[in-house]
Amino acid sequence: MDRGERDYHGYLFRCVIMPNGSMSPRLGVWVFASLAMLTGALAAGFWLVGAWLIAPFSGLELAALGAALIYIEKQNQYREVISVTEELIRVESGIGAPTRVREFPRYWARVRLESSSIPTHPARLLIVSHGKAYELGACLTEDERRSLASRLGAAIGPLAA
Repeated sequence: MDRGERDYHGYLFRCVIMPNGSMSPRLGVWVFASLAMLTGALAAGFWLVGAWLIAPFSGLELAALGAALIYIEKQNQYREVISVTEELIRVESGIGAPTRVREFPRYWARVRLESSSIPTHPARLLIVSHGKAYELGACLTEDERRSLASRLGAAIGPLAA
């Protein structure tokens, strides 16, 4: 998902790209708690009939599920912020806070949407400058990527002389 904002504090273009995280942290806790209660009840039942070895594996199952839910929640906090000013294009990316910042001179930068040679793979949205390319929006759908490419290309556009 991307949110574009025009003329935001002097920016010609500003966009925040984030993954489509359909599960909120609260829902993740609810899913984990309900599955933990169900698994705990089943493990207790097996324990009572003498199959005590089920209980440790149920605990390992819950630990794996909890780790997976934590990992998914952390990945849903990934953000890319693209800012275009008169002189440069700035791309900040990271989980939680920006950990990577890339800057490109606007005059030399171009937006390119590269189709994949493999039909099932999505196209890649690139900012190209001075022979180097940086991929944007890997978490976007194909339609969102095409829309962002056209909006970003229009924002970068040919510079007025």
